[in-house]
Amino acid sequence: MSSEPEALPPEPVPVPADSGGASSWSGLRVLGFVLLALGVILVAIGAVYLAIHANQLPSFLGKIPGKRGISVRYKRGYAGLIGGAVCLAVSGFLLTRRRKTGAKGSAA
Repeated sequence: MSSEPEALPPEPVPVPADSGGASSWSGLRVLGFVLLALGVILVAIGAVYLAIHANQLPSFLGKIPGKRGISVRYKRGYAGLIGGAVCLAVSGFLLTRRRKTGAKGSAA
């Protein structure tokens, strides 16, 4: 046995209870920008579905070759417009809401 005292492990550093505020805020901003881009893309695709005949659509949008009876794909067009509007509304909420700064939750 040695006469040296045993070394104690270092004390843990206390972590504040509100340590995730800044990182979660930046995560919500990133989500807001992603939803903004997705909303713009969905609105554009919905407009294309409503404006162009089904036999003239690009193949990745579901072109129907030789079909003259189907003029426009309304369901897909309206779904794109509604989905895009929802994404734009949620992104607007995420990007414009203010961060809480104080213990009582007063907005900055």
